[in-house]
Amino acid sequence: MGTCFNRLVADKYQCIVFLIFCLLNCLLFTLSVGKVEDGVFYSATYWNASDGQRYWGTAIDLVEHGEFTVQPLDHEPLSRAGPLPAMLFGLPIKLVGFQNAPSLIVILQCMMLYLMGLLTGSMARQINVSKKLTHGLVVFNPNLVGLAHHAQSDLIFAFILTAILYICVRVINEPENIHLKHFVFLFIACCLPQAYLSLNYFLLSLVLILALTPAY
Repeated sequence: MGTCFNRLVADKYQCIVFLIFCLLNCLLFTLSVGKVEDGVFYSATYWNASDGQRYWGTAIDLVEHGEFTVQPLDHEPLSRAGPLPAMLFGLPIKLVGFQNAPSLIVILQCMMLYLMGLLTGSMARQINVSKKLTHGLVVFNPNLVGLAHHAQSDLIFAFILTAILYICVRVINEPENIHLKHFVFLFIACCLPQAYLSLNYFLLSLVLILALTPAY
């Protein structure tokens, strides 16, 4: 009975936190202010994104021409940025159009942020830190919430990094239960750093560390 009650309380907690999280982000998105530039209206999700032209601007050309070129920069080839953000942002742009896509982009990134909170909470529990507190600190972190509303690469990078660390914690804490699937997940993760190119160096070191872990 006690176990069932604890699960029920946990479920209620998650429901309340999720509801507050949704209301907060809906409010922030509703209050955001776009701007008109050269006769074109840009949502705050676009114009307020740091170096966003290389992400949503590339997504436009990817949808319209099938090329990784930056439309706002005279269709120059994509550089100093990976293709993954453009691919993710290109999907809602393809589905509902450039002007209507910001709401879907924000929803997608908010989902990533909430899942980051769940994964971080699960990792925190491994070292006897409050799962609920850690989860709350992540999903209501002002910086992360702000990033979730901008069409740039930072939130995608944070999500990938969190997922990688989660897999690593599971592998390191249970070396006797390491399976091929863990390394398959890590291999996939090694392909995802196209969201943030500097992550490649981190992953190369990480794979070596994990390969040596069973020896200890």
